[in-house]
Amino acid sequence: MSISDRSKPDNSSPDQSGLESALASIAKVLAHPGERISMGEHAALRRMNPLQPGPAAAIVCRLLLECDIALADNDDAQLLRWCVIVHTLALARGAHNKAMPIGKALWEMGYSEQRVNQLLVSDADGLAQIVPRLARRLRAGKVAAMDFAPLMYLLLASSEEGQNRARLAIARSCARYQP
Repeated sequence: MSISDRSKPDNSSPDQSGLESALASIAKVLAHPGERISMGEHAALRRMNPLQPGPAAAIVCRLLLECDIALADNDDAQLLRWCVIVHTLALARGAHNKAMPIGKALWEMGYSEQRVNQLLVSDADGLAQIVPRLARRLRAGKVAAMDFAPLMYLLLASSEEGQNRARLAIARSCARYQP
């Protein structure tokens, strides 16, 4: 299944502060497996293919409901985009920190300009591959955390205009902190 079907606007999404609050809540849950989700559930989220989440989709849906993210029953594409976000945060062990701008984190992780450009031009299906790799690299590197909100906005954008806004925000952050 492809997550690039963006023909339906998402009228059930919370406002920007609600999305960021939900992201922070999900990150907090995933930073401490064994508390609100079991270690097995956390492992399932790390192992899942976010484009074909299988049984892990139930865990994602439960996390979203706990964080007041309501998805339309027939919006599979939106659910798959959330699966990418949750999978990424599980891989990063919840390493979301609003105080660490994405551009600064990417450069400190040793991201090349080519990789940044690849991130900026990828469609939703490409992002489903790139963003989890970025989380693995974050977890393995010297950067402890980063602001995942710009990636969340890029993945959840339901219009070309929204995608462009998210890409520009990431590009500005990268330009600001480029060595």
